[in-house]
Amino acid sequence: MATSGELGRRKHQLTRDPSMHQLAHGLWCRADSPPDHVQRAMLLQRHLNCSGSSVRITGITALQVLGIPIGSHYRWADRALCHPAPMMSRWALTAALDALLVHRDLRPVDSTPAWTSQSCGEPLSLADIYSALETLPPTSRAVMAVRTALKSTQYPTLSPMETLTRLMLLACGLPCPVMNFRVDTRLGYSLLDLAWPEHKTAIEFNGRVHSENHHAYKNEMYRNEVLRDLGWKLRIIVFDDLRDPARSVEWRTWLGRQLWVVPRFPAAGSRARTSVSRKGIHIR
Repeated sequence: MATSGELGRRKHQLTRDPSMHQLAHGLWCRADSPPDHVQRAMLLQRHLNCSGSSVRITGITALQVLGIPIGSHYRWADRALCHPAPMMSRWALTAALDALLVHRDLRPVDSTPAWTSQSCGEPLSLADIYSALETLPPTSRAVMAVRTALKSTQYPTLSPMETLTRLMLLACGLPCPVMNFRVDTRLGYSLLDLAWPEHKTAIEFNGRVHSENHHAYKNEMYRNEVLRDLGWKLRIIVFDDLRDPARSVEWRTWLGRQLWVVPRFPAAGSRARTSVSRKGIHIR
């Protein structure tokens, strides 16, 4: 992977070379076949982590770099939420919008006066996104899908799995959590992924870093014990707790007991209809 300047060739020269493939403006890789979206995302992430990188990426590749689930690998999540399953699931679209609201390094491709937050280097705001939608055809299926997903966003949500966890508990009638709630401890402060402060209850999602980084795992376990010493009730969940129907019922049932709410789960094989409001996703 190298820039066109490092390769010493112009774009028209590189385009004629069947072994060269463009990853972004001015950035190329050599491969036997064009990289798919996941491979492009991995290569670009490596380059974006370099200091001083000026590469800009857009569209599906940008979503992949952010870790937003794209494509057909999460159909189980659509079934769990009783959502239809287009190419980009409603929950994944919500996760992408949640990311727009917290990531400072995201910028519109074409800066216009509508993007008020970008002039001061802040993340996009809901007002920015709604203003951008006003410039698009209102009856477009994509625009309507984004407007629907916007109703389910919640600031600050820091990962797609936090979005999915929140939507799954809202889908069974559990109360809306506070996202990334700050708790001061003798170690400094901790951010609880999904918290209900009045009940001192929280759900923590442990991603891949906890299984691959032993040091991070040990620090996380110690941090959790400090929080429990302060009276917090924690439930640690992992990817399979979301994907496996029986396990997802278990942790949501546990949460319901802590919050004094009985979760409502659709009967096996039923096709429950859902509605989305600013209070969450409701099954009826």
